[in-house]
Amino acid sequence: MPVILQTTAYALNELPKDVQSRVLDRYRSFQVHDEWYCSVYEWADQAALLLGITINRKRINKFRLDTLPAIHFSGFSNQGDGACFEGHFTSPGDSTQIVSRIAEFSPIDVDLLNIAKRIQHLLIHSDDRLTATLTHNGSRYQYPGTVNVNAELVDENGDTIDAACAPIGVEKELTSVLHHFMDWIYRQLQDDYQHITSDTQVIDALTSNGFLFSEFGEPAA
Repeated sequence: MPVILQTTAYALNELPKDVQSRVLDRYRSFQVHDEWYCSVYEWADQAALLLGITINRKRINKFRLDTLPAIHFSGFSNQGDGACFEGHFTSPGDSTQIVSRIAEFSPIDVDLLNIAKRIQHLLIHSDDRLTATLTHNGSRYQYPGTVNVNAELVDENGDTIDAACAPIGVEKELTSVLHHFMDWIYRQLQDDYQHITSDTQVIDALTSNGFLFSEFGEPAA
């Protein structure tokens, strides 16, 4: 025979502080849906194109590629976590304008601006002939050091110049700055994840969705 029970339910802000803390930890991932990172991917992809970097797309099936770049990252909890991608690098056009374009794209991002300055310097001093292919080395890890950068020089038609690999110092600097850009992407992912899992965001989500709790912080229904 059904029995009707009465219980007292509390909004999150009506609970003691220690209980609120436990509730927030339990629902920390409430906002972390399957595609929470899409906006970061799109932002990074736009920045990449301005820098002359084309990030590969994941193949959905035989006839179709994903619209988002195939950026891979390994989470945020372990030492050595990071982000990486495969793709191609070449001059995006007038290399003397790279820094100004990035400054217009993201005026207050000093780190991204430094990346742009390094790339602009490389392209200007190679007469826009520097190009590179970025490939993962097959490791199960996903951080910049697992991506190899094979740099070459091309002629005015975009054809590889015979026996003219990029000088070792140039290839080393290009590898460094491309890995720097991957680190930049990872920090954007970290920042966005920390934002959506912050106390403020979790409180807003629980409050706006009308969550109620027992005095011990358990769901009231």
